[in-house]
Amino acid sequence: MQRKPTYEELEKTVESLENALSREGLSGNLFRTKQGQAPMNQSWYTNLFEKHLDAIYLIGQDGRILDANKAACRALGVSKEMMRDLLIMDIDPNFCIESFQSFWEGHPNELPRVFESTHKNAEGAAYPVQVMGIPFTEHGHKRFFGIARDMSHRKEAEAKIREKESNFRELIETIEDMVFICTLSGEVVYANPFARKRLGYSRDDFQNLAFWDLFPEDTHADARTFFKAAITTKQDFPLPLRNRDGRRIASETCAWKGKWGEKDAIFLVSKDLSDLQENLHLFERLFRDNPILMALTTIPEGRFVDVNVAFINMLGYSKAEILGNTVANLGLFVHPEKQANVSKLLRKNGNLNNVELQVVTKHGSILEGLFSGEVVYSNGTPYSLTAMSNITEQRKIESALKLQAMVLDQIHDYVTVTDTKGVITYVNNAVKTNLGYTQGELVGLSTEVYGEKSGHGATQQEIFQKTLQDGRWHGEVVNRTIHGREVFLDSRVQKVFDDSGECIALCGVSTDITERKKIEQDLIKSKEQYVLAINGARDGIWDWDLHDNSLFLSPRWKEMIGYCDEELPNIFSSFEDRLHPEDKPVVLKYVENYLLGKTPAYSIEFRLRHKDGSYRWIQARGEALRDENGVPYRMAGSHTDITEQKSFEEKIQQAQKMESIANLASGIAHDFNNILTPILGLAEMLTEDLRTGSPEQIKVKEIFKASERARDLISQILAFGRKSEEKLGPVKFQYILDDVLTLCRSSIPKNIEIQSAIQKNCGAIWANATQLHQIAMNLITNAYHAMENMDGAKIEVSLREVDRGSDDHGSSEILGDRQLLFSVSDTGAGIPPEIMDKIFEPYFTTKKQGKGTGLGLAVVYGILKEYGGDIRIESDVGKGSTFHLYFPMMEKPGEFERSTEIPKIKTGHEHILIVDDEPALVNLVKTLLNRLGYQVTARLGAMEALEAFKANPENYDAVISDMAMPKMTGDRLAAEMKKIRPDIPVMICTGFSERLNKEKAEAIGIEGFLMKPFNKNNLAVMLRKVLDQAKR
Repeated sequence: MQRKPTYEELEKTVESLENALSREGLSGNLFRTKQGQAPMNQSWYTNLFEKHLDAIYLIGQDGRILDANKAACRALGVSKEMMRDLLIMDIDPNFCIESFQSFWEGHPNELPRVFESTHKNAEGAAYPVQVMGIPFTEHGHKRFFGIARDMSHRKEAEAKIREKESNFRELIETIEDMVFICTLSGEVVYANPFARKRLGYSRDDFQNLAFWDLFPEDTHADARTFFKAAITTKQDFPLPLRNRDGRRIASETCAWKGKWGEKDAIFLVSKDLSDLQENLHLFERLFRDNPILMALTTIPEGRFVDVNVAFINMLGYSKAEILGNTVANLGLFVHPEKQANVSKLLRKNGNLNNVELQVVTKHGSILEGLFSGEVVYSNGTPYSLTAMSNITEQRKIESALKLQAMVLDQIHDYVTVTDTKGVITYVNNAVKTNLGYTQGELVGLSTEVYGEKSGHGATQQEIFQKTLQDGRWHGEVVNRTIHGREVFLDSRVQKVFDDSGECIALCGVSTDITERKKIEQDLIKSKEQYVLAINGARDGIWDWDLHDNSLFLSPRWKEMIGYCDEELPNIFSSFEDRLHPEDKPVVLKYVENYLLGKTPAYSIEFRLRHKDGSYRWIQARGEALRDENGVPYRMAGSHTDITEQKSFEEKIQQAQKMESIANLASGIAHDFNNILTPILGLAEMLTEDLRTGSPEQIKVKEIFKASERARDLISQILAFGRKSEEKLGPVKFQYILDDVLTLCRSSIPKNIEIQSAIQKNCGAIWANATQLHQIAMNLITNAYHAMENMDGAKIEVSLREVDRGSDDHGSSEILGDRQLLFSVSDTGAGIPPEIMDKIFEPYFTTKKQGKGTGLGLAVVYGILKEYGGDIRIESDVGKGSTFHLYFPMMEKPGEFERSTEIPKIKTGHEHILIVDDEPALVNLVKTLLNRLGYQVTARLGAMEALEAFKANPENYDAVISDMAMPKMTGDRLAAEMKKIRPDIPVMICTGFSERLNKEKAEAIGIEGFLMKPFNKNNLAVMLRKVLDQAKR
């Protein structure tokens, strides 16, 4: 028994295999004819190659490419027509005509040969291929049939392997061919992984096998013969291999003798041909199942060798009736002589294309056929391979279209017929005449020749696709004449079906609407100008047809009252139902009088209800058209929104009213406060002098309270009329509310519960403590009066910080992110909606006489607006009301005021000069100061006081003077005195003065400023302050 080779010997053998492969290449017979096989079972089937994925070529002996399939055209990037102009050397740079002929010289016909080469596409790019070539003879001319498989991917894989491994063993280990190394006696000493995998043997299994054991038993003898022959010459043999399970594997093996180490060995490479056999079966199925009629007949007898299923089904014969019979015996052709001439032409030229012949079916029906054929050879015997397309229905349609064309040429609409690819097959005279084309210029072109207009309708391609998808299309398109003029068309396109329901064409009918479009565009332009004019005027337009009572209301008319055009119908009730109840009868009567001619012009103001429920003021103007009898038949006009104008007028009236109140207040304030000052002062002194709790003291206290109320009334009037001068500064409202709530709880009856929720850490606001006190007292007092005689009454007072515009009741009407919200609620009768707009008007009140002045809420509103605040009211009749007041908060609060505590009264002994033109006031002030311990000199009038001061200026420690006096005002008196003695402290008292306030007084050097009416405490505090400052 021969010994197994060592690894070093195996390496040398692999090296010899590398040299042999590079020298010889892989070759083999892929389509060797099997013994006993029917003629053409291989060669003629290869003509059914169009759908094959590999490139297939038919080549003449001179190297010219006679035909190629679609895969070949795609691979080279050329058309089928261009392919027939090429030589084999144009696509395979390895061949010249001499080498090509030499390559095939002596190779037997019908015996395939497999080799590798390089092809070059139309762009010059080369790519590797594996070629299976089959030589055959046709009419004495040698032909070559080749299948080329693109080996780019495989070669790339091999290149990568070569780059990674220099040892050729890597190639053997990875190649998808079965590689064997055997001793000269046939013992297998090596099989590559692909061979082991494909045959199912392990590495050790091969050590116990002879080479012929890899073949089926019935081919062992042939395998031994080929193996022995390979010892002397290289052999190719197409015997199938057998795997471990006994299944045959179609293959082709190349064997040659080489060196394995120092010993001779046989190297074998087997190529798996299973895929190629499957391709052969594919060719068979393509022939059998092709929808085109196909037949194989003998030459020249015309005897049928094979036919496909479509041939049998279409002509109605069974396969047994056809095979072995002749074309003449079956009488298949309507014109046998024409068929005979076609057969001669086929035999002469070797092929023919698209020849029309009429065929008779078994049942006598006549079919229109389009024939193509080719002469093919099997074992040197010629056969006729023919294919027929049934164009019967197509010819019927063409005949029908000719008749239809005669009719369609008589109509004025544009008619275009296309095939199912969008290629024009027919146009009527209207298309040719109006677009300027001839029939020949349009037929065969795509409908895109008609042109299109960007942005106007669908494109020609979109119309085509939509029609194929939905069966029909309708719309407007723009075509262009041959000279570029635009033609507007109303087009309708739909599919055309044959009797079987198959779509065979598309038909479009178009009406020329160019003139109509021009008219429409003119109308649109006119309408746009009309709309621009209406919208530019910002007025609502209405047009009333009195014959049918129809009404047009423009979108702007509806927009004025909050509606979109679609929301409000164009009917008279849309206007009538939205009239304010108070205005409706007046407006309708006015319209009636105008139409009757009783009113010369139509111009009226009224209110219309807005969508949100509010009312808008409208100025309506219009004019009626009348017939010859003066009877109106149409009326049109406009609406102008004058709500803002009305609001402005109301504000002007309100401002005038406020101005009159302010003037009244300033006119009476001084005199009234002068009257109140002695009343308050004397009442205060009487209260001190009378016995505590005595009837007299109680009565005097009532006088004092009434006087205070009168004082507050004047203060409110001045505040409302913006005539008061109150200094603003940082104030924390919560401190004011502590004092107000204490006062209210002591003065409001116990049956009314007062609840409070005061945020103690609220920030400061820019305000005046006295005015805040006044606001809180007014609102709480109003709440008390709203439920004075009710059981279970309750007042709620709250103060807290909120965010601007938040859900937490923040107001978006005032500036600043943080706001102070002051709320007062009651459970009283509520505010009726009809008076809600009037509650802030001055002197408007719903309280009983003696219970209110009508200024409380007006004062609150005035002060709040002066602060830049906002107010909201929630009221439900029968349940109560809530007032929400919003104050802008200071970003960086400084010192803030707290409610003023009553200071301890300080007395003195200084000498005071008092000046007033009212004797009662002089006596009051003198008495008050005497009680406080001061020495007093009194003078009636400024001139008398000035003379006394000039006489002895050092005799006085301070001067108290009225402001408004005859001949000389208090500020001028102070100036004259300070000329005499600059350090004399002066205090001015006034009931009201537009000329002088606290700031102005300080600016001109007046040390003290006191408003009348004042009490003893006010007077004592201010005087002591002035005297103490003068001593510093």
